[in-house]
Amino acid sequence: MTLHTATGTGRATAVGPVGRPAVAVAPVQAQAQAHDPVSDTTRLLLRLIAAGQERERQHLCDAFHDGPIQDLTAVLLTCAAVRRTLDGAAAEKLAAVETQLRDAITTLQLPAPAFRAGSDASKILTTALTNRVRGTLARELETVLDVDDAPPSRAEVAEVLSAVQLLLLESDPWRPARRASVTVRSGPDGVTLTLWAAPDPCSATSLDAAHDAVARTGRLRRVAAIVGARITEEQPGGPWRASLSWPRRTPSPVAQGRLDAPRRI
Repeated sequence: MTLHTATGTGRATAVGPVGRPAVAVAPVQAQAQAHDPVSDTTRLLLRLIAAGQERERQHLCDAFHDGPIQDLTAVLLTCAAVRRTLDGAAAEKLAAVETQLRDAITTLQLPAPAFRAGSDASKILTTALTNRVRGTLARELETVLDVDDAPPSRAEVAEVLSAVQLLLLESDPWRPARRASVTVRSGPDGVTLTLWAAPDPCSATSLDAAHDAVARTGRLRRVAAIVGARITEEQPGGPWRASLSWPRRTPSPVAQGRLDAPRRI
């Protein structure tokens, strides 16, 4: 099954929005190479980046739940008890305060970590890309996930997620991309990633746009050398594309365990 997620809707959509060609990704079997362009050390670091983010999100979820959410819930219950002793306008005003408190509690309820027990590769990728990329690194995000027939391991998913974040972050350290498209395909021989991004319009209209375009090319090349990506730019400072093709390998038990360990929900 190929999963297409449109920007912010969760509904199926065609690949390749109007105004640019669709991202073309050949089958994994044709792209995967026997030689792995990424070293063991780099792949370990990519996995550890994802594991560290998971630990941070779990800590924040626990801290918010056990701290301000509990405190606000106690205030909400107190307000409700007092409101029941009042009549008329006073009761209505207190009811409005309760509504504000409920909204605040909902806002503080952070999304759960992506690498949860029972989540498959598609679910992990969808959740993580939504939490870590959409809004933070790209204002609009489209995803195409074809990972069900030969699912990637959690370690491979972590490597892909970290590569996406590093490339987008280095493409513009100050602004999120205007739009990004992430395509992940998994087959018996390995995993491929195609990342397309259009920069923020402010980047192209700044006073140092020409200098920034050259600097961006240098940053992307450095990251591409680390993660084994091929970078193409449609024009200096314009939309760019990164393609990765990693052969499948067995991750170390230690690195795999960091992402498979049960987590409290």
